[in-house]
Amino acid sequence: MIELFDDPSSLQRIAIRVTDAQLAGMPEMQARYGAKGRDHCIEDTRFHLTYLGEAVEFGDATLFEDYIAWAKVMLASRGVEARDLVGNLEQMRVALAAENASSAVAILEQTLKRIPLMSETVASFVAAEGVMEDGARAYLTFIREGRRREAEEVIQKLVGDGATIPDLYLRVFEPVQHEIGRLWQLNQISVAQEHFCTAAVQRSMSQMYPLLFTGAPGRRRVVGACAGGELHEIGLRMVTDLLEANGWDTVYLGANVPAAGIVQAVAEVPTALVALSTTITPNLRALASLIRALRENAETADVPILVGGYPFRLSAGIVEQIGANGWAANAAEAVRRADELAVA
Repeated sequence: MIELFDDPSSLQRIAIRVTDAQLAGMPEMQARYGAKGRDHCIEDTRFHLTYLGEAVEFGDATLFEDYIAWAKVMLASRGVEARDLVGNLEQMRVALAAENASSAVAILEQTLKRIPLMSETVASFVAAEGVMEDGARAYLTFIREGRRREAEEVIQKLVGDGATIPDLYLRVFEPVQHEIGRLWQLNQISVAQEHFCTAAVQRSMSQMYPLLFTGAPGRRRVVGACAGGELHEIGLRMVTDLLEANGWDTVYLGANVPAAGIVQAVAEVPTALVALSTTITPNLRALASLIRALRENAETADVPILVGGYPFRLSAGIVEQIGANGWAANAAEAVRRADELAVA
């Protein structure tokens, strides 16, 4: 049944069926959302189906429920009412029942019961008080306003006052990056602003590299890469930078590297650890495929694999399913887990 979710034409067919059934049953939607409302609804339905497919694949409804909780807030901030989301999922349940997709239907029914309990807001990631947190808020304000020079001055002042690289990464860059995502979810910044802010954080991180990359050999080698299709690589960048600061030799491959290239990079030089990341649930199967490729190669089969990213915070059981050795919830924990897992 999972093949249903792997076939783009099937997903499009079901998305159109769900949307047309919803519009027929809720004709006022067309008036509320205008001529392009149907196209947007089809697109949203495809996203819903994609996340649902991952929940079915890994047997964990939490993966879908959490996405719907996120979508409820995101859609509400753009004027889409919760009842419209419920109506969409109800029609999806009907459509998938006709496809004999019983596991998907069960997850949908469970999720529909929980939608009224899902929060309508998301707390700030930089709400705590403290010198570093004050710096994080000032830094975020400047990059939101496009004032990169002033943002860099905030970082330099923190460094001058004694902030360490872990301080900056864990108490400024990491929470600010999460906050950027929250602001987009709440429709308080545009996609263009989100990309600008993320690029500004990456630029600030790059200013730390003279302190990180000293030329001295590290104790062990780690190769870091993202799952196929993953475009959000800044979290992995933070992890590899902190590992570098902790005495590792890091080989950061980033995003969109073919699995064969990652296997080759691990195999060509003795490697103590592979660190892999995905920030969104639809890339879990690509990550699992990459891990299989590493396990099937004799030269990389025994190298420990540490995974991270948002989906693992929802369902730690996925780690065993995809064949990884462990996972980390954040960059600080990744450094600790890396030391535990690494080949001596």
